[in-house]
Amino acid sequence: MILIDRYIYAAMAIAYAILLFAALRIMKKRGTLAQRDLVLLVLFGLFYDNAVIAIGSAVGEGDTLRVLSYPRFWLHAWFTPLLVVIAADIASSARIRGWYNRTLPFVLAWVVTLGLILYQSLFVTSLEVANLKLEEQFGALRYGTSAESSFPVMVLAAAAAVLLVGVILAFRRWWPWLLAGVGVLVLGRAIPIEIDSSALTNIFELLLLVSILFTIRRFDRNRDRTQWTMAPTALP
Repeated sequence: MILIDRYIYAAMAIAYAILLFAALRIMKKRGTLAQRDLVLLVLFGLFYDNAVIAIGSAVGEGDTLRVLSYPRFWLHAWFTPLLVVIAADIASSARIRGWYNRTLPFVLAWVVTLGLILYQSLFVTSLEVANLKLEEQFGALRYGTSAESSFPVMVLAAAAAVLLVGVILAFRRWWPWLLAGVGVLVLGRAIPIEIDSSALTNIFELLLLVSILFTIRRFDRNRDRTQWTMAPTALP
């Protein structure tokens, strides 16, 4: 059975739009900005990526689709590394010892994040966008890249940060869902799935982002008032 990928990508784009709305609601309910709200940028990047692929067949081959495709790669390079900072702030909001109300974890998280952004931008994405090629798979038209695939340093580092916090929350706060989200992503990418689709594996990313949002919502109940500082300020 051949699945029509453009419809799957369209459904994924709608799902990310819903998650964006949910993230805004969480932020509004808290009433203050927190570093974990950077998940909005990650969600937007994934929404844009899926939306452009979904409309690729309608736009058709040419400069318009090519121009729309460039941000898909750059947003991935700029926004995905933010998961490191998001993970650190989630640990802080859960009041994990060694993370809560401490500056050092946030300094390290930002150093790693900025390093990953620079690495991905200079050594991966710049090559990808310079070697775009038209691809059509299972009914979806998009511009991919003919650049040689490199070891996914950025993705693995970001996933490792979320995995670390997921393990800590599972054993110290009895909250297994972030760990489950990372586990589903890792297993889904590692285990070959014999399906006629290039889109369904993206569902694993969606499930990870759902687990991140649920985790943010859960530990926002601690009424952590993290502002745009390097570490949160505890309330009486």
